[in-house]
Amino acid sequence: MVVGAPLEDDHRGAIYVFFSQRNRILRKYKQRIAAIDMASGLRYFGRSIHGSMDMDEDGLVDLAVGSLGAAVLLWSRSVVRIHANIRFEPSKINIFVKDCERGGKDVTCMSAVVCLNVTARTAIPPTQEVAITYNTTIGERRFNPRAIMDEPDKLLFQNLTLLSGEETCQHIYFYVMETTDYVRPIVFTVAVALQDPDQGPALDDTWPTTVRTELPFWNGCDEDDRCVPGLSLQSTTDLLSWRQFCGNVVHSRGVMCRRLSEGGAEGSERVMEGSRRRMVVDVRLENRGENAYGARLNITNTPNLRFSSLIVKVRIHSALDL
Repeated sequence: MVVGAPLEDDHRGAIYVFFSQRNRILRKYKQRIAAIDMASGLRYFGRSIHGSMDMDEDGLVDLAVGSLGAAVLLWSRSVVRIHANIRFEPSKINIFVKDCERGGKDVTCMSAVVCLNVTARTAIPPTQEVAITYNTTIGERRFNPRAIMDEPDKLLFQNLTLLSGEETCQHIYFYVMETTDYVRPIVFTVAVALQDPDQGPALDDTWPTTVRTELPFWNGCDEDDRCVPGLSLQSTTDLLSWRQFCGNVVHSRGVMCRRLSEGGAEGSERVMEGSRRRMVVDVRLENRGENAYGARLNITNTPNLRFSSLIVKVRIHSALDL
């Protein structure tokens, strides 16, 4: 709906364009066209309005607006939507497959396929090209990002022209570093816009211009993406238990061993002899179920002991943070 306001701006006049939605007219106008923004000397612009003819034969109704002693013909612009979508090859990040090398490190290489197409909301000439611009970003705002582009220049804005109904796709290659953060997906964002919003078709402002797509990690578990681990923990030490210590004939005569015979010592306690300066604890952590992510092993000790070193004997698809 177009409403004329010929007395606005000191009788120079203006018109207001209102949109409708779900069989009702929106209260806020979508566009205001004032006489002072066009030809000079117009007065009472908007005193009459006529919108039923297609003067340039582009399939759109044009608008004739009357003023005092003059008339203005306003061409209608086509309204388009820019559709963007991202798919990944493969569809999930398999951290167990390191098929590339970057900077001397084994990494997982992947590609994102960004596809763009334009659809017309109103009539548009079949040869009318739509000039658009877009850029793709990875939402990794951290010092050590998990995913890195092979060609960082493709993060910058790219320009292209499309016909209505035409689609174009671009491959963006990237790699995923070794990481312990497998829970949060990596987020890709595509932002689109018209190269020149004042020329050619207009963009439908009710349509989103930003698309976010999440790339999840493959966890190696069943199809429900839920991992059910089966962790088993065993530990041994080279220290003697009370019973082993007191099994020695010499030690059995001591006060500590007499206390054991009286039931005053726990079987899980170990004996550290005064002449000994080092002890070893052997811990075996085994997973007999599905993959376990974020598993933690906490080792505590009494104040009279001080941590010396750690030796990892077996390391298969595991990461240990110290």
